[in-house]
Order: sequence, then C-alpha cells, then structure tokens
Amino acid sequence: MKKNLIFGMFAAMVLSTSCTNEDLSASQSENEVKVSVNLGLEGGIATRAISDGTGADRLVYAVFDENGNRISTIAAVDKKTSFPTTESITLAKGQTYKMAFWAQDSDCDAYTVNTNDMTVAVNYAADVNNDETRDAFFKTIEFTVTSSTSINVELKRPFAQINVGVYQSDWDAAVASGIEIEKSSVVIKNAATSINLLTGAVGEETTDVEVSYVSEAIPAEAFTVDVNKDGDFEDENEKYVWLSMSYILVADHDATADENGLLGNDRTTLQELQYTFTPKSGNPIVFSEGLTSVPVQRNWRTNILGKILTGDIQFNISIDPTYDGDILFP
Repeated sequence: MKKNLIFGMFAAMVLSTSCTNEDLSASQSENEVKVSVNLGLEGGIATRAISDGTGADRLVYAVFDENGNRISTIAAVDKKTSFPTTESITLAKGQTYKMAFWAQDSDCDAYTVNTNDMTVAVNYAADVNNDETRDAFFKTIEFTVTSSTSINVELKRPFAQINVGVYQSDWDAAVASGIEIEKSSVVIKNAATSINLLTGAVGEETTDVEVSYVSEAIPAEAFTVDVNKDGDFEDENEKYVWLSMSYILVADHDATADENGLLGNDRTTLQELQYTFTPKSGNPIVFSEGLTSVPVQRNWRTNILGKILTGDIQFNISIDPTYDGDILFP
C-alpha cells in the first residue's frame, strides 16, 4: 500500500503578559509549555488525482479538556490554507487536552462543521456522483502537557469509497455496440449523515438514510486495483474503466484484517445500491441486481469489478488495499 502524506506543522508559541525577558522566561517555565503537532493527510496512490489527498485546503480544529468540554478561551480555527501549515497555540502545563482536527476541500459545501462540539453534518441533497471534492480527513488526539514535545498525527478519512469498474474488454464491446457511458448516478441506503469528531461515532439518526448522487461525468482517470496483492498494477485483470466513484460516511466498527489483509465480518453493510449508467446515446443501464448487504469500512475502498455493460453480468466486490485493507464479497 502506498500512501501520500502531506504534512503540516503546528508549533505552539508561548505567549506572556509580562514586560521583561526575565519575567517571560519564568512564566514560560512555570506555567506554559511548547507543543508541536505535525499533521499528515493520508492520501491514496500518489500518481492518481482521485484519492491523493491534495484537494484538502481547509483546516478546522478546536481544543477541549480531557472530559470533552470545549475550552472557550482558546479560539477555534477555521481557515483556508495549504499544507504544510503552521499554527500557534498556548497551553497550560500539567493539563490534559483533546484536539479535534478536520481537513477538507474548500470548494465542497456538503459539510457543516460545528466547532462548539466538533460535529460534522453531511448533506447529500442535490449532490453529484463522482465528486472528488467530497474527500475529507479527521483525527482527535489526547495528550497531557508536561514539557516541550512534538506529536505526529495522521488524519484519515471517515468515509468509505465505493467504486464500480468494468474490464476494458467489456467497455470496448459496449462502445462497439454503440453504448459509450458518459455519466453515472447511484442511490445508496443506510448511509450516515453526521459524525462526532471527538468520539468518531456517527449519529444514531442515520441508519435509514437514502442517498441519491445525481448523474455526473464518470472519472477520466485510469482505475487500477491490486487484485493479486503483488504490489503492482501491471496485470490485465487489475486494469478497469471507472464507471462510478462515491464517498459515503459510515460507522467505524473497528474491524481488523487477518494476515492476508482480508477484513472480517465486523463491518458495516449497505442494504441496497442502485447504479444508473447513462450513455451518450441510447437508454440508460440500471445495475442493482446482487448489490445487497454490500460491505463497507471507514477509510477502505469497496470495489465492484467485472463485466457489467454487455452480456451476462459478472462481478466481484472487494475492498481495495489502497486504503487500509481488503474485504472480499461474497
């Protein structure tokens, strides 16, 4: 698995209300400490535009006490920035803090961040499919301030990414018959609509939500999956034409992978999926048969791969190791 980490630096500068250098040193020694938090955004394959993590240019964070109460005297930060970045903060020695971070593409208006409790609401209404701007990252850390220290933090996605890809031969056969897909849409049931960044939990009200991503142009990038788990993408059965890509907020069940990178049964499933592939001319192709109880996992890619456009439909569902591991389904 290759990851593209984009690191930003958080250097906490010690401030003082005293007037002399001597008083400043004493105050810093007795009451304050310098903390650096090095933030990294987990990406995907560095050579691909989708999931490379480079779209995130908005940073939001807030500081809480160890019980999760917002510290109102420390202003929350919500700003457009580029990574790496440096922020300054003053913290009291001997205290335990929590810091919740959120990073996203500033062009995306699907997320509403409440800095009072660091909950994020997700709006799926009138949104489009194949939208890379929906990629986002989060992390909450807890630490006790004792002395000057540096903390490395890797922000990860709260989403599952769901992809549909077809063999090149399937695509070529469809084009030869006059069917060239240019747009795709999807309806998904059982998606979450909010997340508490402090706990990582999704809202209880989200279990019956139906998400409709309206039709939009299919991804132009090449779609490769390391099906053979040999570390490369050179085999023909690992190269696909991308028909659909969607980010969906899901619960984190802390499922673990075995020695082969396969994820166990402790995971979220989406009850129903229905895709519509719209060609440049001709009738749309609706694909839903067999897409029940589809496995998804936070920060994993669920891939629906196979022959879908022509002849008898044949496909497999797996979780790609580009993120955290593989689920094979069925």
